[in-house]
Amino acid sequence: MNQAYEFFEALASGNLTRILFILFVQILAIIIIGSRHEEWRWLINRRVLFRIILSLLISVVTTLLFKRSLIFSLLGYSSAAVVAVIGLIFSENVIFPENLLLRLTKRKYEALDFNEGQNLPDKKIFFGLSVPFKIEYLHILASYLLDNDDLHGAYRVYKRIESFSLFDSERTRLNIIKAQLFCLAGNIKGAELILSKMDISHYPELKTSFLISSSLLAESKGNLEEASDLLSEALKENEDKAGTVVINNLGRLKYMRGNDLEAMRYYEKALFSAGDKVKKRSKSIAFQNLIDLYVRNGELEKASRTFEKFKTEFSNGGIYDKARFFSYQMVYGRQIGNRSLILDSIAAILIDVIPSLPKKSQLIMLVSTLKAVYDLSPITPMLTINSLTVTMPDVHDNLTQLLTLLYAVRQKWEEISMLPFEKLFELNKELFYILTRLADSNLIEPFRQIYGELCSFFRDSIDSIDRKVLSLGEPFVYERWQWENNRLFAARFFQKEMNQAEWPGYLTKVVDHMEDLIQELDDNDAVLLSVEAKLNLVDEVLATIDHQRGSSIQNKLIEKSRKYLAEADRQITEIGNHVSFCSSYIRIAFYAMTLGECSLCSKYYNSFLATGIAVQQFSQWIRQYFAEVERYILSCNDNSGN
Repeated sequence: MNQAYEFFEALASGNLTRILFILFVQILAIIIIGSRHEEWRWLINRRVLFRIILSLLISVVTTLLFKRSLIFSLLGYSSAAVVAVIGLIFSENVIFPENLLLRLTKRKYEALDFNEGQNLPDKKIFFGLSVPFKIEYLHILASYLLDNDDLHGAYRVYKRIESFSLFDSERTRLNIIKAQLFCLAGNIKGAELILSKMDISHYPELKTSFLISSSLLAESKGNLEEASDLLSEALKENEDKAGTVVINNLGRLKYMRGNDLEAMRYYEKALFSAGDKVKKRSKSIAFQNLIDLYVRNGELEKASRTFEKFKTEFSNGGIYDKARFFSYQMVYGRQIGNRSLILDSIAAILIDVIPSLPKKSQLIMLVSTLKAVYDLSPITPMLTINSLTVTMPDVHDNLTQLLTLLYAVRQKWEEISMLPFEKLFELNKELFYILTRLADSNLIEPFRQIYGELCSFFRDSIDSIDRKVLSLGEPFVYERWQWENNRLFAARFFQKEMNQAEWPGYLTKVVDHMEDLIQELDDNDAVLLSVEAKLNLVDEVLATIDHQRGSSIQNKLIEKSRKYLAEADRQITEIGNHVSFCSSYIRIAFYAMTLGECSLCSKYYNSFLATGIAVQQFSQWIRQYFAEVERYILSCNDNSGN
């Protein structure tokens, strides 16, 4: 009461210094009292404190300007009361527009296609707004980046959120999402450490998110049954919060474990239950998963009906909707053996899609389409195009499209060379594999200069790869290994320039370094990533050295290949057979054949056949591997029969 009396007395006398001092004391008292309770602190920061300050300042300013007039003094106090009442009634939109702004921002990012938003700055924070608003805004932005697989962008944003002083509930929420990012980046131990220290009993609203992160951790460690159970629990806990992505992932896990009927049920639910609320990217994935599963189970009529729905919704939509649809239409056409669909897709991409994309996206889409067409090509020697016109019309059509796209790439070659190093390396590897297959025919002649420039690019890329590896942050374990694998790929281009006596030693050092990274994946319990890493190492070693004869160093590398092939076999056997391992089955069979491991080759050849998956669904190099393995197995059977 005394403080209130002094305050009004000061207002009446117009003593500005005293007024400001008393205001400061009042505000400080509110902060100290409220800070003892976390839920109060949030309330005071955003609503109570701001309203008190605004109301008092209006009163003070009005009273000081018109301190001798009773009418204007009353007007000052009345204006403060009006402001407070309006704030209570219309707090979302008038006095505190932050929540409205957040809703509009979230709606914007949900509607925004990732390709359209790639250049959005992650520092787009509105000046003068509260810290809680900034934190929530950053969460929306990070979620958008994470949903679209931009792990680096999401990681940068989460580091910014960490720079704020967070309440326990906010820190828990942040750590749950960080655990997801760590799993995706290959830092499984880091994710496990975060989740193991977490007690969400005080924050029931975070339980669904916690279960989703725990499921991703279990899947990364190869525990698919546990991952499936955790996602099912998350779905029961809060289906609205779990969303289409979770339902789709649950279907994927059921599919990986060979339960096609349950997988189909979840895919259908993911696609049709949420209606227009589903993000276009998620809906596109749901359509594709469901169609693929129908084809796999021989339900071609259902596949056709679902494909037509996919076509209706996406083929006439925005440019990125068209890109998604026509890219998948090529895959679907290959699965059902429909040449018209394939040719229509290629024409639509070249005529309708690519010209409408931004410059950078045009180049990436062009090379991606080239790879897709190459993957469609039959496993036959690349002959002259005229020799195929009559004898093999299907191959002729495919080769015509392939050459058309290669000429388009040659025309855009200088622009492609200006892409960022990370994307350029990826695209150049695809081009190199395609041109290597043409190298033994006269078809290579128009592209021989590009082929030579590709070899020079890889030879000169070692320093750039080193810089890229050093720039990667702590969580990005798997990406670091991928770039080390790229270093091994690039190392093969040194072979012709190096002294042949020095080459095996140099290669051994590179392989030893990669072994350290594989050990890091194993130490992280990143089982699925570890299997992929071991197979990639075997692939690069066998592609780089002569595995039939060589020095003692080469023989040592061969033995390392045998070792990692056996470890990959052990890990897959422990996890259990899943259809998601189909390409790995073919790769292990091929490497085992190359190394003379007949029983291992036969084991994984039969494992692939048992899945019932058509080999035509896979990329060109996997189908090439399978064709060679099949010939090898048949010859083995013939020899054993004799």
